[in-house]
Amino acid sequence: MRGAASLVVPPRRSLVTDPALADSSRSWRAAIASLGQSVPFPALADFYAVGDGIARRIQDAVTGQMTVSAAMTLAADETAAWLRQHRDQR
Repeated sequence: MRGAASLVVPPRRSLVTDPALADSSRSWRAAIASLGQSVPFPALADFYAVGDGIARRIQDAVTGQMTVSAAMTLAADETAAWLRQHRDQR
């Protein structure tokens, strides 16, 4: 995990506070400081269900199956419809 820690912000406090890793990247300290303001998951209880649909549309755009604009518009429309449909279940 230590080798990959310089590529991402690791979840282990022992790595997050490692001075050698902090010196390895100029953005490390800012990333660590942001952890105090972050939350682990979005407040939306159904984040993963909504996120799957959005991810499909991003993939459609990246693979050229849809234009970016069309894919993002469809993702927004599908997300709004999903949220309306599941409003009472939240």
